[in-house]
Amino acid sequence: MSLVLIMAGALAAGPTAIAADSDTATTSLTQPDNARTVSLFTSWSGSKSNATALVTGLESGSSITLTSSTGTTTSFTPASKLSPGDTTIALALARESLRQQGIRNPSPAQIDAALVGGSVVNKAGQPVSLKGVLTQRSSGMGWGEIAHSMGVKLGRLMSALHTHSHASHAGHHDQHGHHGHAGKSGHHSHTGKDGDHGASHSSGAKGVGQGHGEGGGHGGGR
Repeated sequence: MSLVLIMAGALAAGPTAIAADSDTATTSLTQPDNARTVSLFTSWSGSKSNATALVTGLESGSSITLTSSTGTTTSFTPASKLSPGDTTIALALARESLRQQGIRNPSPAQIDAALVGGSVVNKAGQPVSLKGVLTQRSSGMGWGEIAHSMGVKLGRLMSALHTHSHASHAGHHDQHGHHGHAGKSGHHSHTGKDGDHGASHSSGAKGVGQGHGEGGGHGGGR
């Protein structure tokens, strides 16, 4: 009898309630996990702590402080909160905007400029003004429009980002498979700087395990 009453209540709620539950489930499945997003941008941002600060700050709308390898800091505050999925897109577009200027290992100040706007010096030594992907978003532009303004397709950019991520993880698992067959005298270092994965990830797309070196990460697709 209790089961019948529960089912009757669900039907009485109507299709709208059922659809809402379905949408919630779909959203939770498609939004990337925070830890995964952090790993995707650890190498690019300079450290795991910087990547964590970016992801946490963008999703909460709170102040973000990035620290360079020399200890200098740069702080900025996003105009609004982003969903986990939008956070990944924003960081991917920011990285692409700097990559187009020949900047593949940006400083905190350059990441700041890519996200909220500012001037950077490109690979040719020329100053370039960046509009900032978050500033463009706040002005009403869609992510696709922002990508188009850079001359790239958002779908392809995100597909390349996640394809590289899957390939890197596959290479990581393959290497650990080889480690499992190592003899008693085989000793391998599994942790690089800041707890990031090392060179095996940068060559994981080819299925080649190079061990875990210092400072390596998931900064692929650059």
